[in-house]
Amino acid sequence: MFYAERPFLFKAMVMVASYRNRPFQHQMGTKLTEEVGKRLLVDGERSLDLLQGLLIHIAWYHVHLGEVSQMTNLLQLAIALLADLGLNKPSHGTDRRKLMFGSSKLTQGAVAESRPLRNDETRALLGCFFVSSMFVLPFHVHITCPNSNRVSAIFRRIPALGYTNYMERQLQSLLDSREYECDVLLAEMTHVQQFAERVFEAMRYDEAEDPTIPHAPIALHLKALRKEFQCQSMTSPNELQNDKLLNVQKCAVEVFIHENGINDSFWNPPSTTNERIDVMWNLLQSIKCFFESFLDLSPETVFQIPYSGWGQSTYVILIFSRLSQLECPGWDPQMVRDTYDFSGMIEALIQFLEKCMNYAALHWLSGQQDPVITRALSKVKFIQTWWQNTRPGLSPSQMQPFSPSLSFSKGSVLGDDFWDELMRNCEPLEF
Repeated sequence: MFYAERPFLFKAMVMVASYRNRPFQHQMGTKLTEEVGKRLLVDGERSLDLLQGLLIHIAWYHVHLGEVSQMTNLLQLAIALLADLGLNKPSHGTDRRKLMFGSSKLTQGAVAESRPLRNDETRALLGCFFVSSMFVLPFHVHITCPNSNRVSAIFRRIPALGYTNYMERQLQSLLDSREYECDVLLAEMTHVQQFAERVFEAMRYDEAEDPTIPHAPIALHLKALRKEFQCQSMTSPNELQNDKLLNVQKCAVEVFIHENGINDSFWNPPSTTNERIDVMWNLLQSIKCFFESFLDLSPETVFQIPYSGWGQSTYVILIFSRLSQLECPGWDPQMVRDTYDFSGMIEALIQFLEKCMNYAALHWLSGQQDPVITRALSKVKFIQTWWQNTRPGLSPSQMQPFSPSLSFSKGSVLGDDFWDELMRNCEPLEF
């Protein structure tokens, strides 16, 4: 019955659940990409089934990422499909569409009269906000790549779908219906990501060279944001207080709040030195909290992590590497290493991924290696070698060679395509 009503959604769900069979998962993901392109662009089909399946397809995109990333295209298709279905905003008496078309039928897919969304439509609406905000808006990183004048950015290539009062009303209606317990988790994830979007709007620095500095002292803004977010976290439902993936998301937002501690453009006046040190110290504590939460995940959970979870870990690694090398008045990199060492964190992450690989090899791979985790582990080892080679006073003879099996286009951990390249060229295992 479910397959008959939601065939594309069903196939997307099967693809995600097939992490124990990577060849099938990778092949199915490729077929779903081809199918959604044909049905949307060639056949002009518009349906909730397509939207729901597309959102799942995007959320676990890393498990079927090929040579060329289609993430931006898929996100744009999802946002466009949401609009075509008329789910992104209500229809009302002064709606421009209504005034133009009168009593005639509106364009295909648009709703003619205002109506409450069904619960499955509300979940699709919130899902669109979440994936577009997570993969497009935050998290961004203002780090200049070595041997390059470019500034890298994580998942920030097209405008994100903004959170609206209409979305909040639909979310509250969904919670009031008490249809599924997991809707409470959806609401919490949505509100956490909404706060990350608010942080971005409050600290507008699209270009590292020309940030929009608030009129009030930057430290005051950050303190207010941090306190508000902590209060919001404390009001989370009791049943979600120990949700590990949700805690990882919250820790990533804490890092995001304090990220501009490493951005020199915000801290030009000498009087801000002490305030900046406080921000960087809170940033370090947030980074530590993130990796403690991430490394506390069970091996089975690691194989189920969506694209956003891996993207957040990439983001925090980049921030931590910059913080560990930062030189500014009053800041002591040695103190950072004594408090929470970057190389120690990388080693712990390597051991964690090896543990996950061994778990998969024991339970369902018959001693073989999982290609997705293998690729992630290779990149983390690449980071480890890169970090060892950045030590002060290191002679050329002491530098560690990079693995010839890794071919990252920019040759640096800080490249724009850091995460995309992490999962590219994952050859399916032959069983």
